[in-house]
Amino acid sequence: MKIHQKARILEEKLRKLTGTAPRPEEPLEIYNEVLSRIVGQVRPVRAGKLSFPFDAVKVKLPATEAGEQQVLTQLFASLESDLHERLKKTGCETIEVETAIEFVPEGEHPFELVFETRRPSPGNAVLRVIKGAAEKAEYLLGRERLNIGRLPEVTDAAGLLVRRNHIFFLENDVLSETVSRVQAHIVYSAEKGVFGLVDDGSSSKTQIHRDGQMYSVSRMDPGTPLRHGDVICMGKARMEFLALLRNAE
Repeated sequence: MKIHQKARILEEKLRKLTGTAPRPEEPLEIYNEVLSRIVGQVRPVRAGKLSFPFDAVKVKLPATEAGEQQVLTQLFASLESDLHERLKKTGCETIEVETAIEFVPEGEHPFELVFETRRPSPGNAVLRVIKGAAEKAEYLLGRERLNIGRLPEVTDAAGLLVRRNHIFFLENDVLSETVSRVQAHIVYSAEKGVFGLVDDGSSSKTQIHRDGQMYSVSRMDPGTPLRHGDVICMGKARMEFLALLRNAE
């Protein structure tokens, strides 16, 4: 069903729920204006390429009545997919953009947009220890490869150094002792703009907990891409991957 057809159906539902006609600028006009304003943030970057500089958009809508909120929720449910299509048509480099709506009290404007950058990049992404004991509570990620494991150095049977762990868990902690000496590593892909997590054949297995589900981690570079809020599970130890937010109203 096309957007304008869906909006007309929702407008009729709104009339029945409230006993009045919707405001002249709602809901189809607002929906289209929201899309246009968001797409209007596309910027030239290099060699004729276009980029959308944000990866999360919140739409604040003035609506206090339950019936109106229900109608707007249904209409804006397709915002993420419609935005993706509009960005593709501009020739913009494709990225995942999360959208959300928030209902606020009546104001002067029919809507307000809040843009956020959650895209992890060197210098704005961190790993935070949430279970277990490591050398530090938090690690800022850069472009270099970072090895994760138990103990700062790993040696073979002959006592020769085979690996240095840049992020290492301590042995005098019950949870940390479940982390393998050679657990995993993180590597940044400048081409894709993501941090990848790679399991290094650990005995305790490296997994990612995301949106209530557990995911296995790749054993080959460039690894499994990390997202803001991912929890990395290594034995009984846990680290959270966080992109430091940059906001623009």
